Amino acid sequence: MCYGDIDEEFYDALGDAYHDAVVIAKGDEKLYKLWKNRLEYVVHEFSGFGWGMDDYITGEYYSLPWIEEGQ
Repeated sequence: MCYGDIDEEFYDALGDAYHDAVVIAKGDEKLYKLWKNRLEYVVHEFSGFGWGMDDYITGEYYSLPWIEEGQ
């Protein structure tokens, strides 16, 4: 499937990379603290992105054990 000039594989790769970073951060609070600003930045950048990516990225972010919704 293609969304304009970017195909589904591109979006899958973005989601997979963010997921991998979240999985790693879940296992190491020190690493989470090191990456915290970047992880938050990505959530804000994907706000309104569409194609379900914003929901996916937000869900991944809030799956971190140190995050409370509404932060």
